Amino acid sequence: PVGTITTWTMISGPGVVTFADPGALITSASFSAGGTYDLQLEAANSDAGLSDKDTVQIVLNIVLPVVLTQDIEITLEDCSASITVDDIDNGSYAYCGIQSRSLDITEFTCDDIGDQIVTLTVTDNMGNSSTGTATVTVNAGFSYDMMVELRDSYGDFLSGGILKYKDHGWQLATEVSPGLFGFDIDKEKVKLKMVYAGAVQVEKHVPTTSTFTFQTTEVTAELRKADGTLGLNGGKVKHKFKNKNWKLFGFTGDDGLGIVLKEMLPVTYKFKIKYNGDKQKINNHDVAVNPIVTFSESSLKVSSAVIEEEEVDKLPLIAYPNPFSNETNIEFVIPETQSTRLTVYNAQGKVVATLFNEVAEAGKEYKVTLSGNNLPAGLYFYHLQSGTAINTVKKLLLIR
Repeated sequence: PVGTITTWTMISGPGVVTFADPGALITSASFSAGGTYDLQLEAANSDAGLSDKDTVQIVLNIVLPVVLTQDIEITLEDCSASITVDDIDNGSYAYCGIQSRSLDITEFTCDDIGDQIVTLTVTDNMGNSSTGTATVTVNAGFSYDMMVELRDSYGDFLSGGILKYKDHGWQLATEVSPGLFGFDIDKEKVKLKMVYAGAVQVEKHVPTTSTFTFQTTEVTAELRKADGTLGLNGGKVKHKFKNKNWKLFGFTGDDGLGIVLKEMLPVTYKFKIKYNGDKQKINNHDVAVNPIVTFSESSLKVSSAVIEEEEVDKLPLIAYPNPFSNETNIEFVIPETQSTRLTVYNAQGKVVATLFNEVAEAGKEYKVTLSGNNLPAGLYFYHLQSGTAINTVKKLLLIR
């Protein structure tokens, strides 16, 4: 058409057409989807009031980006490694230019040792996307004659296990990362023993790479406010199996909700929590029956009031007379020469006397005296600590 005023419009089409300059005779346009479009150009003569129209049909074929990938190998360092888009992309292209590239996985840990599939997504400037996959072979970064894994029932690595192997007696294997053990031995097969949370598995004639799997359950420890709602963060939770030592379970609030999760054997444990100096203890909780351990702000007690007679180490530790009115004698013996401290607390957790604080000799009997003349009647606790393994608390009753 010939005229002094021009206008581009779309009559029909599967998408939206955006003209760079709809009032120009020659203009560029972008299309939101592929297909057949009917476009109309109208030219009008403003003086004569006449117009002329032409219709042009455009068939637009959308060509998706072409994704080219390459397989790679990476080696973990301190059980961690990462990759970038450039490591996987092997020359991907798009006819209208690439807008973005992304990978679905970029971080790898010891859980990922072996072949892992990653997906590369390429998006062009029209918003069209294509994907391609590549194999990332994750190497451990260390070399042993034998490698042994400790995993839970979900296939995830378990930390805290102890592995021993039979080679002229039981030898302790090295835990090179959480749940992954290695050792060198000139044998094709060997006898192994894995201990986890008090449970023991023994395997004979194990090949070069082996996996121990313990049936576990996901346990939740939660600390609730006095009104029953969640949200108390920072509580230190510990657990104990039978007569074993207390172990850290975790801290409430890792998720911001006042709870903490951990994979555990489906057995009965003791649990305790310390929050802002106050404590609560839960005995004989079977996580197989109830995997949720609930602590309550309203049940927390001041630190001293929850001090209990723990049967950690049954050392010779005795106070007599008990109850007492004027003074009492406390005797103790320790098995190894090491720094030892004997402290007395009142029911509010305040130290009222430090009766011994020096190096104690192994096997020697020690006797100290606590005077009650300046103390009010009531319940007290005497606490013996020696090294890191001995931590014993017992009760004293002062009467008038």
